[in-house]
Amino acid sequence: MDSRQPPHSISTHERNSRQQPGVRRRAFVAGLTMSSLVLAGCLGGDDAPPDDADDESEETDVDEGPRIELNGITLASAFPIRFVDVETDEVLGDLHYHGETFSHWHGVPLRIPADSSKTIDILLTDENGDRVPVGETDITVDLPVAEDSPRGVVAIDIEDDRVTFTAESRATTELVLQLLNDGEIQYETPDVPVVVE
Repeated sequence: MDSRQPPHSISTHERNSRQQPGVRRRAFVAGLTMSSLVLAGCLGGDDAPPDDADDESEETDVDEGPRIELNGITLASAFPIRFVDVETDEVLGDLHYHGETFSHWHGVPLRIPADSSKTIDILLTDENGDRVPVGETDITVDLPVAEDSPRGVVAIDIEDDRVTFTAESRATTELVLQLLNDGEIQYETPDVPVVVE
């Protein structure tokens, strides 16, 4: 009996891959590059509009969001809400739209050190790029715990547009930022994840 194994049969795909090793590598790199470009719109660096964004003849890649009006003030259609660290002025999160019906947060979760607190300003921007006063008028904010999210993770103290989160237990929860006009909810954001670590 012959102990030799029959030669391995090479498929056309394997043969082409062996004959052209750079082809598979180039296809992989091209696919990776395209994936990176697609994700760059939401995960990438600077989300600020270009300096010449006021030129109406140029198209921008910023999606228009829903029209949010508070006390006669229309919020910006892109990035209308930002969370800003009061100590460092770092933007910790900002709301981003993908058309009228879908929005999400960039930069979150908000991270709160255990046995500590963090204070942020909630910056609302109007359609002219000006800061909208919160608490000084009938415009207020609230941050209740989202439905089905754990409670007792952070204590929340809101004074006008300033929010202090105090860690209560190491866990993750989600909050909903509500924009109110004269006590009535006008807009609710997608859930804001908050992590006590």
